[in-house]
Amino acid sequence: MKKSIRKSIILTQIAERRWGPKLRWRCVYCGRGTGLQVDHFWPTTLLGTDERWNLFPACDRCNASKNGLDPWAWMDAVGVPERRQDAIRTLIADPSIQPRPVPNERYALAYEAARPLKRAS
Repeated sequence: MKKSIRKSIILTQIAERRWGPKLRWRCVYCGRGTGLQVDHFWPTTLLGTDERWNLFPACDRCNASKNGLDPWAWMDAVGVPERRQDAIRTLIADPSIQPRPVPNERYALAYEAARPLKRAS
């Protein structure tokens, strides 16, 4: 098995300890229920870790757009609603909190607005 696939499986298992089975996940940013991946809230390029508190369910679109960016700047730029950002802040501030299921509400985010943001290298 390739190293990247093995790492993906391990990260999914870690994330499932906090978020429940992947089959029930929704993107914490836009609410989509398909194309889900494990997102490092703080990207590894910004010293984010593989610890459970830093792993969030995200759709492929949000994860690709956010890749390497400051998460707060990215959420502001693409238009993640403030109440979603507040919920994420609460989860980051207290990793012991067991997250509630992500609401079914979906949001059309403006991914192109994130392009001017500087990516960490």
